[in-house]
Amino acid sequence: GAALRRVVAVLRFDSWALPPQALGMRGVAADSRHLLFSAEGRDVDLRITREAGGAWSLAGQILGPDETGHILLEPAAGGPGHRASLDALGEFRVDGVTPGPWHLRLETAGQVIVLPAIDVGGQRPD
Repeated sequence: GAALRRVVAVLRFDSWALPPQALGMRGVAADSRHLLFSAEGRDVDLRITREAGGAWSLAGQILGPDETGHILLEPAAGGPGHRASLDALGEFRVDGVTPGPWHLRLETAGQVIVLPAIDVGGQRPD
């Protein structure tokens, strides 16, 4: 088959880049993070939330033309990753993600959208 076209997404919004008081979320801000990426007419809305026990969950939605596909979440250091299919609304969810840098890739019928590395569970900058 034809090679998938590779598109690199750009970070448009990161809730951790805002001062905590701007979010009205003092104290809980470090337990969740909202990221928004854009790539050629599509947006990727990503929310990272701390789970009980120290792991994290990633929930996201692909906004734009209807697509079927899946996401691949792979540790930057190598090793086993996670895979999740997009549902009818373009949403996905991955639970039990360990802290550290991860690479998220969205594969659809015609292209691969590559997000910048995401530091899951990192320290919120003060």
